Amino acid sequence: MAGLYNQPVVVDNGQSGLRAGIAGGDIPTAYGPSMVGRPKYAKIMVGADDGAAGDGVYVGAQARRQRGLLRLSVPIDHGQVTNWGDMARVWHQCFSQQLKLASISDHPVLITESPQNPRRNRELIAEELFERFGAPGVYVSTPAPLALYASGRTTGVVVDVGEGQSSVVSVYDGFALPNSTKRMDVAGSAVTAQLSSLLHSASGVRLSSSAEMDVVREIKESVASVAPAAGAPELKQRTTANEDTLVYTLPDGHKLRVGSERFQAAEIIFRPDLVGDESPGLAAMVDTAIAKCDLDLRATLWQSIHLSGGSTLTPGFGDRLLSELHHYQTETGTQTKIKLMAPPERLYSVWIGGSILANLSSFRKMYVTKEEYRESPHLIHTRCA
Repeated sequence: MAGLYNQPVVVDNGQSGLRAGIAGGDIPTAYGPSMVGRPKYAKIMVGADDGAAGDGVYVGAQARRQRGLLRLSVPIDHGQVTNWGDMARVWHQCFSQQLKLASISDHPVLITESPQNPRRNRELIAEELFERFGAPGVYVSTPAPLALYASGRTTGVVVDVGEGQSSVVSVYDGFALPNSTKRMDVAGSAVTAQLSSLLHSASGVRLSSSAEMDVVREIKESVASVAPAAGAPELKQRTTANEDTLVYTLPDGHKLRVGSERFQAAEIIFRPDLVGDESPGLAAMVDTAIAKCDLDLRATLWQSIHLSGGSTLTPGFGDRLLSELHHYQTETGTQTKIKLMAPPERLYSVWIGGSILANLSSFRKMYVTKEEYRESPHLIHTRCA
C-alpha cells in the first residue's frame, strides 16, 4: 500500500529536452535541453563564475549558453539512456534548480520511456530514481497513452516524432497494442544531420562540431518545412531566383541562404531511404500499424490519429502525412474516413497527459514503491504501461 506523499513529479524524459512539473499542472514548469557539456579548453581564470557544476560539467541551458567552449553530448540516444551519470546530472538539475525541490523523497515520479526499449533500460530508470534520488514510488509509461489522455481520449493511433526516434503506437481503451507498434530511428536528430550535410553541399558551410550541430538544429527549427508531396517543386535544387530561399543569420553574423535544403532535410521522415535507412517511412508505418490491429478496431483507429512530438510542428507535416495516408487507402481500396488531430500543444501533450494521470487519486495504486521494487523488480514491467 502506497503511503501518503506530496503531489507526484511528472517527467517527460525526451532526447532533445526534458519537460517536468508537478502533477495537476496545465503545462510543465521545467523545460530544458537534455544536454551536458564539458570544456574543450583549460580554464585560466579560476575564480570566474560561469555556471558550471562543482565537477566542471555544464548541464541543460547552461551548457547551451556556453556551447562554443564545450563538447556537448546527450545522455539519450534513439530513446535509450546511454550515459546514466549524465542522465542523473540532468535529472538533478531539473529537480533541484528548476522545480526547486530540495528532495524528491516524498514525491512519487511518473517518467516516460520510449516504446520497445530493452527491459533493462526501464529497470535502470527505476533504480536510479529509487537509489540515487530517493523517490518513494516510480511509474514508467510509454508516451502514446499519455498523449491521448491530453486530448481526453483513450483510443487512437499516436504518431510521435521526437528527436531520437519516430514511433506509431495504436492504443485501445488505454492499452497500447504491442503487435501494432512501429518504430524507426529516423527523427529530429537525423533531420538536423541531413540539413548539415545539405548546407555543406550547397553553400560550402561546414557545421559539424557538437556546438555547431546545435546551431543547425536552430536553423532547422526556424526554416525547415515539409514538402506537400514526394517530387514536389520545393524539393528541386534551388536557383538564384528560387522564391523559397530564406536567409538565416549565423551567430557570427554570416548570412546563410537556405533554399530547397529546408524541404529536403525533413523529407527523410517520409522517405528514410534517402539516408540509407530501410524503414518504410512514416505514412507506411501508420498504415501497417492499423492493419496489424483486429478488423473491428481499424475504422475507429483511422478516425483518431494524433500527432505528438516537437518534430511534428514542422510546417506542412500534418498535410503531408494526411496526403500520403489517403494515397495508401486508395491503393488498398479502403473507404474509412481519416481524422488527423494536430493539437497546438503537442510539444507538451505527453507531459500534460502524464500530469492528468498522476493527479488521479488512483495513481497511488499504480506506481511501484521502493519496497515493492526491492522485493519484486518485475513489477516495474507488469504494473507500468
